[in-house]
Amino acid sequence: MPGPEGADTLVAHLPPTTWQDIATKDELRILVADLRTEFRVGLADVRTDVPWAIDRQMRWMVTFICAWKHSGRRRQPTPVLTPAPRRR
Repeated sequence: MPGPEGADTLVAHLPPTTWQDIATKDELRILVADLRTEFRVGLADVRTDVPWAIDRQMRWMVTFICAWKHSGRRRQPTPVLTPAPRRR
């Protein structure tokens, strides 16, 4: 712990404020309540947006895969290997 000289030095480096600039416990409680409310609202938005985005992406992927599969690019048939004729 700094002594009185250290405390004076610390206070001298603080920006100038008045007692009106210092928050009270009641003001902090109100601020915390407001932040919690905003967080809950934001979280509710995320909970509704994420399933919608997943559904949208899944529909796009299924459509893309189906279109790619049926796009006219046919696979070449696998060649049937026949044994070479025997020489006598």
